[in-house]
Amino acid sequence: MISPVLITYFILIVTVCSFLIYGYMRMKSLSKPNFISEEDYEFYLLGYVLYPMAFLAHVMLAGLFWLLNQPIMILFNLLISLPVFGLGGYLHIRKGKLTSPYILFCLEICGHAVLSTVLMGWEYGWHYNILLSILFPMMCSKLSRWQKIFLVVFPLLSYGLLAVLHTFNIIVNILPNSNQIKYVFISNASSAGFFLTLMLMQYFRASSLAESRSNSLQQQLVAKEREEKESLQQELDEANRMQSALLPLRSPKISWLDMAGASIPASEVGGDFFDYLIDEQKPKIAIADVSGKGLKAAMNAVMASGILNLSAQYQTVPSSIMSDMNNTLSQTMEQDMNVTMVLAQFDIQKKKMILANAGQHAYPLLKRGSSVEPIKAKGLALGMIPSITYKPITVDLQLGDLLLFMTDGITEPRNAEGLMYEESGRFHQVLSALSDELNAEEVVENIIQDVIDHMVDEEERDDDITLVAVKVT
Repeated sequence: MISPVLITYFILIVTVCSFLIYGYMRMKSLSKPNFISEEDYEFYLLGYVLYPMAFLAHVMLAGLFWLLNQPIMILFNLLISLPVFGLGGYLHIRKGKLTSPYILFCLEICGHAVLSTVLMGWEYGWHYNILLSILFPMMCSKLSRWQKIFLVVFPLLSYGLLAVLHTFNIIVNILPNSNQIKYVFISNASSAGFFLTLMLMQYFRASSLAESRSNSLQQQLVAKEREEKESLQQELDEANRMQSALLPLRSPKISWLDMAGASIPASEVGGDFFDYLIDEQKPKIAIADVSGKGLKAAMNAVMASGILNLSAQYQTVPSSIMSDMNNTLSQTMEQDMNVTMVLAQFDIQKKKMILANAGQHAYPLLKRGSSVEPIKAKGLALGMIPSITYKPITVDLQLGDLLLFMTDGITEPRNAEGLMYEESGRFHQVLSALSDELNAEEVVENIIQDVIDHMVDEEERDDDITLVAVKVT
């Protein structure tokens, strides 16, 4: 004959599996209630499986104890476990309260443990029961600090009371039979198993939530980085447009001068620009480098170019234009910003060039035949100190002279050995080898290409390349 216990266990297993299938199907058909947050929704859904399963497990245990003629154990389950699991499931599933069931369950575990000690006697695993009573509250991530303190202190006080009762021999073995004690362990194990399942759910939920938040944070950082890059690229594009707008569309046609210029912006836009100030008798060339990078440098370049063109309308000589620009920029530019500039004026009748330099250490060069000489006019950069006078230099020009005006983007690029273009001697070698048959535009193209060839990586260039060539014809 098959034992009633085995039949009960079989029915219990079948019923639990049925509830698992039902709960899974129920979870698939549900939509998220408004009272549950997105991050708690998965945890909320599991209640459809666990609470009915736990409730049913204790009903089956009560039936098992009835078959075994254990009325005390029936009351043990019906009075403590079933009400708690029923109320906890109602609060969890119907009300979406995920903290209140924990408090009920912790009190249920404590009640189970205390009554187990009373039923079995003090010597039967009181240390196990008290450990079980305080372990679950400490592991519940849903509980606040004060709730955890209460749920830990409560069983400690309860066992303190039991210890006093045991000392005075008030606690006696209600269930002296070892088989009956075994049934108490079965009942306790079923509750503990359910709570352990809840703890594992919490752990996996916390891990999943932490991973989800980590992924979300990573996605936010990636999105923010992408937005910053896009914003920076937009800024660089705008700076490029502003810088390009400052450059002449074409070189002027002057009877005895062949002029050409080019400015190649760096990946991180600087503030280089050049301009032709056309006058029939005394045309001028300006080449400038504004300190800083990006949109700020481009905006300052626009301001400096505007002041240059305005000053050139009522000032006639380079030194006066420079002084006028310096006074204006000293009042409008930030203290950490400045403009270096070379301004050259060509006198057609006298075949002379008058040149003023405001802090540009890439000196203009004069190539006459095979010789190359710097034109070392000096002066303080514009926008630093007001009321500065600039001393001009006058250079007599001859037929075939080649004048080169540049910024440090020509002279300072480094090669693989770390040598700058000018200090390596390569610049002067290229200039000396230039054919007299080349026009100004070809000269500019040859020199800029050689500068680029000298660099380690043209893509990583951090300074603009600006060069203007004037050939006396």
